[in-house]
Amino acid sequence: MFYSLLLVTLALSLVTSLFVATFFRQPVTLLLAKLFDADVGEAWGRYVYFALAVAGVAGGVPLTKLERMIGAQTYGDALVLNRESWILTIFESFLATLGVLVGTLVTYFVVMMIAHVLVRRAEAKRPVAAPPAPMPASAGA
Repeated sequence: MFYSLLLVTLALSLVTSLFVATFFRQPVTLLLAKLFDADVGEAWGRYVYFALAVAGVAGGVPLTKLERMIGAQTYGDALVLNRESWILTIFESFLATLGVLVGTLVTYFVVMMIAHVLVRRAEAKRPVAAPPAPMPASAGA
């Protein structure tokens, strides 16, 4: 029963993370495309997608609670695995996954806003090139 709960919370965290990462894939890609070349933006987009999946799973699986369910010797009394504890653990896993993903995305968007401001500031300081002079009319024409 313990292994089933572990697999269920792992699967729930992974599915939730992939759903949220897929949902935010277009905004992440658009922000990266505005700041970087296509190749660099695409590579960073894949990294962000992967980071969201990993962060969601890492934050969503309640390892401490699962350890307490099997470790009566270490923690004193082990938690009981019944229907109520399953429901509570699964709900807790879902909320923890969403919480970690929200924190990760907010951090990402704040960093991207700062990068956007810095890029715009650097573009504003760049001297504007004068338009090319018109070609003189040839005397023989």
